Amino acid sequence: MRIMNDKLRALKPYDPDIDPSLIRLDANESCFALPSSVMAEIADAVRLLPLNRYPDPFARSLCEAYGRYAEV
Repeated sequence: MRIMNDKLRALKPYDPDIDPSLIRLDANESCFALPSSVMAEIADAVRLLPLNRYPDPFARSLCEAYGRYAEV
């Protein structure tokens, strides 16, 4: 019985090349911490998420918000 096909077996794992002494601008990371007020806002928002439910597969609220933003 084959569990994994040859294409999957041939994939090479992603190597993030983590070196704490480098600032990697190509990794879309910031060397600055977020302000504590922003971290608190994120924590409050995460606490309200219904993590025991799957998200809307059509992302309706996101599409509606973008539609209002783009005025369409």
